[in-house]
Amino acid sequence: MSGTTCGREPELLAAMAAGELPEELRQHAAGCAGCAETLLVATFLRREAAAGPPRPLPDPAYLWWRASLEQRSAVAERATRLITVIQRASLVAAVLLAVPLARWGWPHVRQWLGALDIRALAPTLPAEAGNPVLVIAISAVLLGVLALLDLHADWTRD
Repeated sequence: MSGTTCGREPELLAAMAAGELPEELRQHAAGCAGCAETLLVATFLRREAAAGPPRPLPDPAYLWWRASLEQRSAVAERATRLITVIQRASLVAAVLLAVPLARWGWPHVRQWLGALDIRALAPTLPAEAGNPVLVIAISAVLLGVLALLDLHADWTRD
C-alpha cells in the first residue's frame, strides 16, 4: 500500500462501479500512485467477483480414506518387494540352468524318445494326426508359450 490518498479516488471508484473508466481518469491513475493502487485493487476484486464461487473442497472423510488406502498399498508393496525379487531371480536362474541341462540331457532325451513307442501308449491316435512325437512337441511348445504369457501377465500386473 502506498498510504497516499488522492482527491480523485472516489471519482475513480465511482467510474469503476459504473463499468466505464474515462481516458482522462486512466491517464491520471498512470501518474498517481494512490489511484494506480486503487485501480489495481478494484480491477482484481472485479475479476474475482466475476469468477464466481470457489470450488467446494472434497469431503475430509474421503481424503482420509484415500490417504489410508495409499498407506496400506505402500506397506503391502514394501512387504512383497523381496518376494518379487526372489521370484524373478529364481526365474532367471531356472532359465540359465535350463540351457546347459537341455544341451547335456538332449542325447538322453533323444534316446528315450526313440525307445518310446507312442502308438503302444495311444493306440486310438488316428494316423491322420501325424507323427506322435511331433504332436507332443507342438503341444509342449504351446504350453511353454502359454506359461510365458502367464508370467508376463503377472509381471505387468505388479
